[in-house]
Amino acid sequence: MKKRFLTAVLIIGILFVATTLWAAELNNVTGKGVDGNLVFYDASGNEINTWDATNRKLSIPSGSTLEVSSGGTLTASGTTTITGGTLVRPTISGMFLSISSKVLSLADWYLSAADKLITFWTLSSGSNGTNYMIACSDTEGRLRVIRNDTNGSVVIKEAGQTGVTIAKGKTAVVIHNGTDYVRVSGDATH
Repeated sequence: MKKRFLTAVLIIGILFVATTLWAAELNNVTGKGVDGNLVFYDASGNEINTWDATNRKLSIPSGSTLEVSSGGTLTASGTTTITGGTLVRPTISGMFLSISSKVLSLADWYLSAADKLITFWTLSSGSNGTNYMIACSDTEGRLRVIRNDTNGSVVIKEAGQTGVTIAKGKTAVVIHNGTDYVRVSGDATH
């Protein structure tokens, strides 16, 4: 069954590439099977692209461009990593733009895995004193914007560290440095 599936994927890939190349009038392109993959070369013998049959991925050489025409869509589903690229006006949803409100008590609040994914926090409570947000083993580089609407100060920190204190009625931007949270900005009045 797996061989049939891979064969079908390879045939579809060949048909796609063949029709794409025909439409582009590239008559000097050759394809060869190399280590179970399908590799296409130009007339000079330079690699154009590779269809990896095992991992079902298309590879293009460094310095090449994958172009999506205006109005077209390049879709990435699931968890996708883009390395070394530049995103121009991207629409990003999910954990990097998530917003939440939380009512705090004076007890220590240990951030859950879901809490750690939230970037923008509005915190409130009727308690006077210091409220602690404790992020155990958070991710280096994690940026947070915290709006303190409590009746006291808020400290965001790693367990056993000092963290950043945000005064009552203030908003601050903080980042995790691999050990603890540090300020990116001073407190701003909101």
